[in-house]
Amino acid sequence: METPSNFVFISYSHKDVKWAKWLQRKLEWYRLPTEAHNEFSDSRYIRPVFRDRDTLTSGILNDSLRAHLEASRYLVVICSPNSVKSEWVNNEIKAFMGMGRLERIVPFIVEGDSFPPAIEQWNREHPDKNLLGIAVTDDGKNDPEKAFIRLVAHILELQFDTLWKRHRRFVRRLVVAATALAVVLAAVAYWYMVPVKLQVAIQSEACVLPEMEEGALTVNGSEYPLFGRSDTTISVGSLPGYFRHRKIPVSFHADRYYEDETLLVPLGTGIRSQATLQVRRDSTFAIFAGKVFDGSADDFLTRPVAGVTVTIGGRTAVTDGQGAFRIVFPLEEQSEIKPLSLVKAGFQPFSRDDESPSGDLIYLLDPAR
Repeated sequence: METPSNFVFISYSHKDVKWAKWLQRKLEWYRLPTEAHNEFSDSRYIRPVFRDRDTLTSGILNDSLRAHLEASRYLVVICSPNSVKSEWVNNEIKAFMGMGRLERIVPFIVEGDSFPPAIEQWNREHPDKNLLGIAVTDDGKNDPEKAFIRLVAHILELQFDTLWKRHRRFVRRLVVAATALAVVLAAVAYWYMVPVKLQVAIQSEACVLPEMEEGALTVNGSEYPLFGRSDTTISVGSLPGYFRHRKIPVSFHADRYYEDETLLVPLGTGIRSQATLQVRRDSTFAIFAGKVFDGSADDFLTRPVAGVTVTIGGRTAVTDGQGAFRIVFPLEEQSEIKPLSLVKAGFQPFSRDDESPSGDLIYLLDPAR
């Protein structure tokens, strides 16, 4: 059988298996400083670390375990009330002592202040050469990390202060890296998972014109019905967080009296966003235009009347040679009904309240009697 070569052999009571696993993992993943050398492998880590995984009922060490002990540079004994009672741990210690490696036994005290009997006996018989051990409790406080670095300093034969400063620098870098990663992950999670609530305020131009009967606001393809009034605010259901880097299309359409409007809304980076959509009136009530004809003729459409003074809502135009006129009202003067009058010498005056603004009106004038 090939003899194994171990950097560390961990001796422990199987009731302390959590400590043993923790210590093995910490040792195997501790990167050696430049000045340290692993004589067992080309790696920069404290490997191999042997930990017996079998639950043994007999106190007799088998040949395989003896071979591992023989080939191990250090014996780290996890000391606790459990190991004090463990015949198996005690036999491993005695076997390692019998190999002449007393100075390479390192008690690692995780609980209590007692050692397994073999160490206790040695300490009683050799008060000037006591195995003092390394405790996870420091000044009344549990500090497993510091105890671990003391252990590493001991087995690497290096100064503790040097390794402790190195360890703290590594931890700080690790914390900074972990914090940066957490910030990035939080930002990504926020950006893609936290939804955005959008409110769209619809504002109409001030006027005295009639409102629409029906309309709709469309946000990113979803339609929100509108009834009666254009001045309103629509709260859009939560949009996916990843829409934050987009411009959301918002459009307005009414059955009449309004122009169609479209707006691209950047959502921003928050959880709420607001947008204002300014809607405009169409030309339904803006333009009065048409022609004036001689109503006395059967074929009146062939007899336009030029020079007719057309007065609508206080604004005046004169028909041209084709009998045509056009009056355009600004929004503040637009209304649903306006008074209209047509006057020309030789024709009977015509007047009425006109409620049908259009670009294609026809008026007939009768000759004066």
